[in-house]
Amino acid sequence: MIKNNKDWRFTGVFYDVESGLSRKGRTELNKMFKKAEKGKIDYMVFMMKA
Repeated sequence: MIKNNKDWRFTGVFYDVESGLSRKGRTELNKMFKKAEKGKIDYMVFMMKA
């Protein structure tokens, strides 16, 4: 999806397997949000495995 959009740039993978009920202990999720707050991420593409 990213490769097909010339205006998008891949910034990394943030892997998280915890419940969506809390952000406590979710280092990758928190790292992703910190990057977004700094303006380094404009869009997030989420892939979920059932």
